[in-house]
Amino acid sequence: KDGVIYGVNLEGDFFVIESLRVSAYYKGTDFPFGVVTSISPNPVKKGEVYLGTEESNVICGDLVAGMNDYRIISVDPQATINSIYPTDGGIVWVCADNGIGYFDANGKYIELPNLPMNNSVDDMLVDYEGNLWFSSSRQGVMKMAKSRFKDISKIAGLDNAVVNSTCVYQDDLYIGTDAGLYILDSDYQTKENVMTDLLKGVRIRCIKNDGVGNIWLCSYG
Repeated sequence: KDGVIYGVNLEGDFFVIESLRVSAYYKGTDFPFGVVTSISPNPVKKGEVYLGTEESNVICGDLVAGMNDYRIISVDPQATINSIYPTDGGIVWVCADNGIGYFDANGKYIELPNLPMNNSVDDMLVDYEGNLWFSSSRQGVMKMAKSRFKDISKIAGLDNAVVNSTCVYQDDLYIGTDAGLYILDSDYQTKENVMTDLLKGVRIRCIKNDGVGNIWLCSYG
């Protein structure tokens, strides 16, 4: 945004261009973090950049100040970082030869597993609606859109099962499945009681509250 250009060459050297002149140049071999493969400026801190490497690391440092102080952040299992995309919301996306991940606002790295695009992910952008677009030299283009729904089963770590009915009872979520009854509290933590023990392996078809504070369950067979 301030007109400064940050670049990296095929040998892993990285540099700064200001007013059409090279104002700083660093040999990648002078640093212990391996070959640099990508570079991206921090949009909220002038001079600070993110360097992606062939190893499973992202380097955060100030090129203008001489790279005297920098942080090495692991992005394992991602390796050969092709692109780093910081967003205004504090999320920093990482595109790598073997997949995609991001740093959340607290700096924790999270890999996105089970994506259809997981090879030679080269770059990304965020469009005006907040959708994420990723490009791969081997797998084409992928669009990701934010869902309006929570995957409660995934959050709670439940086993794969067909869900037939749900019901909120005394601030807990009762879930009737083909494999029995699950109960989750308001933080989506599982709870067990006499009912969950009694109904293990039983197909629950319907769960309902009545007007006097009871909960009713209908099973199959």
